[in-house]
Amino acid sequence: MNFEFKNIEFRNFFDIDLNKYDKKAIKVSFISIAVMLLISIISTILIKLNFDGVTRINIFSILLSFHLSALKVKNMMVFSISTVKIGIIILLIIPVIVLSITNLFIYKREFDSIKECMYESFKIAFLYGMFLSVIAIFSRVKINMGIDAMFGFGYNNSTTIGYKLIYSFVNGFMIAFITSTILNWKKEFYGRYYFVDIVFSALKVFINLFVITLIITTIVSFTKNYTFSDFGLTTYSKGFGIVAYIAQIASYLMIILSGGSVEIGDKSDSLSIFSVFNKSIFMDTKLIIFIVFSIFALTMILIGSKIYKNYRYDNKKMILHFSVFYSFFISVISRFSAISISTSSIKSFSSFEIIAKSNPVLVFISAMILSMIFLNIGYKATEELEEYL
Repeated sequence: MNFEFKNIEFRNFFDIDLNKYDKKAIKVSFISIAVMLLISIISTILIKLNFDGVTRINIFSILLSFHLSALKVKNMMVFSISTVKIGIIILLIIPVIVLSITNLFIYKREFDSIKECMYESFKIAFLYGMFLSVIAIFSRVKINMGIDAMFGFGYNNSTTIGYKLIYSFVNGFMIAFITSTILNWKKEFYGRYYFVDIVFSALKVFINLFVITLIITTIVSFTKNYTFSDFGLTTYSKGFGIVAYIAQIASYLMIILSGGSVEIGDKSDSLSIFSVFNKSIFMDTKLIIFIVFSIFALTMILIGSKIYKNYRYDNKKMILHFSVFYSFFISVISRFSAISISTSSIKSFSSFEIIAKSNPVLVFISAMILSMIFLNIGYKATEELEEYL
């Protein structure tokens, strides 16, 4: 693939015809939410049929859980507030597929410029996020379990469960914006602009590494499923749990192989490629981390070599640009794969946290530095080899 090193013109970014695409952004976001709501209703019915004792499930909560929104639990009896983030990364596939199909159905090949494409993606993301934030309001459920529930007086032992409004908006915005932008860029501008091509090159490498990591995780999980217990996750059971478990472990391995760290258990403990051999974890886990890291390093070295062979006379900054976009995709995985339960009590002024998460900003920085190092190794090695020969 040959890159065309064209610059994107961002001057007068908002100097576009706002009515050109009529109400297509509204249609995409509304139809996507409607389809997600239908999927949530079906999921609710299946849950009730397969789990005895589950009689009351909030459909809106199911919908927000597909977008990995943060759950807030407030107990008035003990004055405690808990925030639950269950970043089961596999669930994101559902809204991404729905948004992709809706985008393809509503928008044809009609974008004249990248700025128009990004503006429409921004509108879709904003509206989609707003829909989710409104749904978050209706997701709240209040449960009374104390003496006041029986006699109408006594202690207030009510528990309020609901999703955070701002968190729901941010998640919805990110999912819709990234999905819409990448999909429409691929459909309209791939092969025409360097900026777009380098994004998809980084995305392709990211997907390939994730698939390889997923295969390795699957093999290890079915042979020695105790190996990944170091990540603080219980072993899977059956059915969907197997898929969710493997995808979750693969996500954490992607963060680690890219130079990031995953916090396990409490904030004082973390697992990264730089500390893995100093930790008291299974030797099998250390071996798997070393293998996936070696694959990452070799991949980046080969890409660095390819950059030198094909583009050394055009733009060496491709190494930096590639690293930035690859690191962005890793940081997105970090953002959405966080699992944590944090609770604080006003009575005891104490808090605890059970976590398996990472800092997206630090992951971005670490991944960019590490990928640039290996890309430069491949670039320089090929340059030296060419001069020697």
